[in-house]
Amino acid sequence: MPEGTIVSNCEGKLGDRGSFARASGTSAVIIGHSDDGRKTRVRLPSGTRKTVQGTCRAMVGVCAVDREQISHSSRLPTPGSRQKERESTGQELEVLQ
Repeated sequence: MPEGTIVSNCEGKLGDRGSFARASGTSAVIIGHSDDGRKTRVRLPSGTRKTVQGTCRAMVGVCAVDREQISHSSRLPTPGSRQKERESTGQELEVLQ
């Protein structure tokens, strides 16, 4: 990948399936490569620079979650909320035996 590429889910060691920049909204930047191509410098979200093998994999782009999904997840009914709703509206509760 060329220098300056924004990546996420970057491997620290070949085959570890990604260990850097995995959280939502985080990314790492490829700073440079060694002359022989065996080592690559990556700037992590914390600002530290790490050297990884040139054969390690990463996903191009920023890992993010859709904001619409987050806002809808907060509207899910909580346990017992349906019972409180029925009690406040005056509907009778059916008791199962």
